[in-house]
Amino acid sequence: MMRHAAVAVLVSALLTACSTKMSAPPPEIEASLITELRDGRADLTCAAACSGNWTASLAGLNRLYATGDWRHLASQVMWIGFQNDLGYYYLGRSAEGLGAPRSALIYYRKAGAVTVGTDPQLKCDAGGHDACNGLSFPRDLYPRIQAVRNEIAHEIARAHPAAQRSAPTGVPVERVFRAEEPWIDPPAVAQ
Repeated sequence: MMRHAAVAVLVSALLTACSTKMSAPPPEIEASLITELRDGRADLTCAAACSGNWTASLAGLNRLYATGDWRHLASQVMWIGFQNDLGYYYLGRSAEGLGAPRSALIYYRKAGAVTVGTDPQLKCDAGGHDACNGLSFPRDLYPRIQAVRNEIAHEIARAHPAAQRSAPTGVPVERVFRAEEPWIDPPAVAQ
């Protein structure tokens, strides 16, 4: 009987925590989250239980994004854990801003998969409610993907200068992407 009461209290506490705005993660946890981000291992897995917390945090996340505070943006998004296209986009932009373009591409691809997917609950503009903080997907996603791919190509060209001489446009970006990843190249970005 006491065990059931303890479980009920724990579940209640978790639901309450997810329905209100969370504080920032402690510094030691934030450092671990940033390591996961840079390694491309961060994943967002929380659904409805975290939606209230996510909604309450949108304005703060937008401020972090607008000021380029990539470390805190990433740690907040990961700390909340809400799975949607905007969350993955924020992780991608944070990884890109922190100098991890390959990881950024992973998160941008996840954002793209959610955006073109069939589950409307994973989209920031679900149900006619625009909770995308002024962004539009996939429109705003494609230029970031192209920027990251260009950065990766330049990184490869710098690491392999002989290959750059043999190919006038540098090393093909396709070398760094796994062939089994189902992804449609975005349209070229108009300058």
